[in-house]
Amino acid sequence: MHSFKDGRPVTKTLDDFEEIIMADFEFVAAPGERPDVVCLAWHEASSGRTHCLWRDQLGDAPPYRIDDKTLFVCFVGNAELGCHLALNWPSPKHVLDLNPTFRCIANGRTVPQGRGLLGAMTYYGLDAIDAKMKDDIRKRVMKGWPFTADEREKILRYGASDADAMVRLLPKMLHEINLDIALHWGEFVSA
Repeated sequence: MHSFKDGRPVTKTLDDFEEIIMADFEFVAAPGERPDVVCLAWHEASSGRTHCLWRDQLGDAPPYRIDDKTLFVCFVGNAELGCHLALNWPSPKHVLDLNPTFRCIANGRTVPQGRGLLGAMTYYGLDAIDAKMKDDIRKRVMKGWPFTADEREKILRYGASDADAMVRLLPKMLHEINLDIALHWGEFVSA
C-alpha cells in the first residue's frame, strides 16, 4: 500500500487521485443474503455532477472509475461494497469509508444525532436531510418491491442527497483523517 521515497513512506493525499467518487446504494437487505440493489447515486468530483440510476439501468460494470487513480468514498463501506459484490462488480482499488473514520473522530464524545451520516453532518454543522424523512424512505426501501413511480423518484432523490452530503462532509473531516490509515481500513472492508 505504501510507496517509499528515500526509505520513508510517502503519505497519500487527495491530490494523488484523478477522480473522487462519492457513492451511495439503496438496497433491500434480507438476513443472511446479499443486498438486493434498488438504486445507485454517485457524485463525480471531476465533473461536479451527481448521477442516479435505478437497478435496471445498472450494467455489468460500475458506471464510475474504480482504478488506481480513483478514490471511492462512502459511508458504511460494507454496505456499498456488498452491493458491488451483489452486482458482480469488482471492488474499487482505493476505498475511504467515512463511517469508521467518523467513529474514531467522535469516540468518547456526545453525538446527539448518532454516528451515522446524519450524525456526522450535524457534528460538523452541516445541513442534512430531516431524520424522519430519512427513516421513512429507508423503511420504504426495506419493504422491497414493487415501487411506484413516485416512490422511485423519492428514493433516487434520497440516494443523491446522501452522495451530495459526502461531498460536503469530506472537506470538513479531511484535516482529521490520516488518509493512509483510512485507506488501509478501506482495504480491510473490501476484503
